Amino acid sequence: MCSSAAFAADWSVYLIMQSQGALVEGVQRAVQDLQGACAGTSRNLRICVEILASDQSERLLIDHSGVRVIHRRVIHRKVIHRSDSTDIIEILQDGCRFAFEQPAERTMLIFSGHGSGILEPSWDGTMKRWVYEPDRGISPRGDSPRGNSPFTRFGMQATQSLYDQVAHAWGRKSLFLSPDETRVTERDLMHLMKFVSTDLLGGKKIDIVGFDACHMAMLEIAYDLRTVARYSIASQDYEEKDGWDYGALVKVLASEQGVATTAQQIVATYDAQQCIRGQSSYSLSALDLSCVERVAAALDLIVDGIEKVLRAEQGAPYLLQRMLEALCRARQASAGFNAIDKYVDLHAFFIALVAQINLLQADYEIDYLKMALLEGINRFNELVIANGVGNECSWANGCSIYFPLAHIDSSYNNAFMQDHRWGDFLSQLLSPAATPQPEQNRRYE
Repeated sequence: MCSSAAFAADWSVYLIMQSQGALVEGVQRAVQDLQGACAGTSRNLRICVEILASDQSERLLIDHSGVRVIHRRVIHRKVIHRSDSTDIIEILQDGCRFAFEQPAERTMLIFSGHGSGILEPSWDGTMKRWVYEPDRGISPRGDSPRGNSPFTRFGMQATQSLYDQVAHAWGRKSLFLSPDETRVTERDLMHLMKFVSTDLLGGKKIDIVGFDACHMAMLEIAYDLRTVARYSIASQDYEEKDGWDYGALVKVLASEQGVATTAQQIVATYDAQQCIRGQSSYSLSALDLSCVERVAAALDLIVDGIEKVLRAEQGAPYLLQRMLEALCRARQASAGFNAIDKYVDLHAFFIALVAQINLLQADYEIDYLKMALLEGINRFNELVIANGVGNECSWANGCSIYFPLAHIDSSYNNAFMQDHRWGDFLSQLLSPAATPQPEQNRRYE
């Protein structure tokens, strides 16, 4: 990126919008809102919009002088009926180059479309849709449940199989999933953002990465973003197809605030937009990505504390059962998000587990776990700098984590899991060996 800031834009924004099916109308409205808002501001804002339809892309430049079509390109599929994204990645790299090579004080990259969080679905050729592995260990054809996790032993089950939940989506490990079976992978996404940060911004991080999509406010996703971006904005739950208020977004960008305050104000405008529309089930949060490592380290301490308690009680099956039951009840109290009940609010889980272990007899291991949980709560509160939720999502605190009930999805293989202990904890907890036979003796006071 050019070092001279003499004619630098205040903000350069690259907005990538999926335009298929129910999303087309929202994309058209967003472009109109951006044009109207940019025409009414004196600030130097440069907004590049990449519209990705099924068979072509269209690149627009929107600023105070209006809307200009910069580029149109046919999207070729090099492999039919396969998840090939070569053309799309080339388009997005070229779009990033156009959006960010010119000088800008601040940068923002937004992905707008369907979203599904951390997991990677696969294409079902029979059903003609993207599907997930069911949490309950039940095959798509209705075979018997497999597995013997503490959750199933204590009577908890996923409310529904995710097998037929998702038709197409943005997601971390698979992005821009569409009915023509095309997707962008985890490697593609991180390569794109590293290309922006390293090659276009000279090693400077993207100021804000936004996901105008469902289920993307997850610790695992934030962990990946921490190396390429300063702040992220995303939803833990569903987003309505109309998406963000892009006219309000322009006004926030033009208001000459710091980056953190800008991220907070974008969340506030979304919150206000949803209230005006009468929505009660929504969420949007802003995360300070410099805090992600500390949250991950605190979670490692919590896992260590849980393991200390479980090891201390190996010789007393009824005590071990009580601790496992406390974990299950805390998981149940943290709630899931609509169809994606594999994801739970991390803060809610910490609070619920504190409440559950307060019912257990105090000893060194229990006290260690309490201290670790309090550390996790404090670090979480540093991570989330803004959180807007509707009444039906009042328990959502801004960041989710993958926490299945019975079956670990084979696609759950990411940098966070590799660098930290959460994946090992899930494997041990959901192992049949982790679940003792029910006992009548209780450790509750």
